[in-house]
Amino acid sequence: MRFFSGKGLTALKKDDYGEVWYEDWIEYQANHGLYASLLSPRDYSSKGHQFDLRRLTRFVEVFAYFSPAHAYSLHVSFLGLFVILLGSNESLKREAIQCLEAGSLFALGVSEEKHGADLLGNDFLLRRGPNGTTASGKKFYIGNANSAGIISVLAKQVGAEQPAASRRSECVFFALRPDTASGFPKVRKIRTLGIRSAFVGEFEVSNHSVADGDLISEGRAAWDSVFATINLGKFILGFGAVGICEHAFAEAFDHMHNRTLYEKRVTELPHLRTSMAIAFARLSAMKLYATRALDYVQTSCAHDRRYLLFTA
Repeated sequence: MRFFSGKGLTALKKDDYGEVWYEDWIEYQANHGLYASLLSPRDYSSKGHQFDLRRLTRFVEVFAYFSPAHAYSLHVSFLGLFVILLGSNESLKREAIQCLEAGSLFALGVSEEKHGADLLGNDFLLRRGPNGTTASGKKFYIGNANSAGIISVLAKQVGAEQPAASRRSECVFFALRPDTASGFPKVRKIRTLGIRSAFVGEFEVSNHSVADGDLISEGRAAWDSVFATINLGKFILGFGAVGICEHAFAEAFDHMHNRTLYEKRVTELPHLRTSMAIAFARLSAMKLYATRALDYVQTSCAHDRRYLLFTA
């Protein structure tokens, strides 16, 4: 990709070691409309974009080849946006795509420090009362928390007099806009070894007013959407793993090809040529398997769920 070739490996490594947030990349993708061209559905796009799962997975593969940390901002944006698109709030969908096409990122606020992925144990509350609806709570390990235009937050619904939620409290997704959310400046970066230059954070809001137009989905629809989003998101992330492995293979081959043993290039030694051939065959099989799984995902429906055999 032109951006990464222009920046160079030395600068990328420096940012990684220094855990520097890549504002230059976010500006670059916004100026070129990259994320919008990949994630915007045709029905809501004002720029003629059309969502194509095959194109997205191919982009994620190449993206992760250059920098998994930078690719993380796209992946998290997909998660936060997809929850909105699965909902029934049409005006919010149009607002979200408008933000996306203006260069904004998205985030998915699900996990919590004490509960992790235990959705039934979440403590984040959406409290309905006679004077309106408010949201209070903390979310932990949230990608793009520092720069998302909209964060799709999973909460538990409770009444005005309920002190806390129970494990049977109904779920709800709502749109949180950090620029207008009370208490959001408390966002804190969490150190992550694998994606050091990405931003993974913790945030808290207190008595944040939630309008009816901010609601994404409720009850069973919210419960189903979080699983659908995570399942598809993790599947797409697998193509990033392919890109990482491709880069590792290329680096290994380049390193071996430029070394000399017994007056021969290392890649000319029979046992190492065999090892490289096996590695290439495994990498090719990995890509073929992923592509086959993609076919099943694209043809899936309520009566055809063969994709579950391949994407687990």
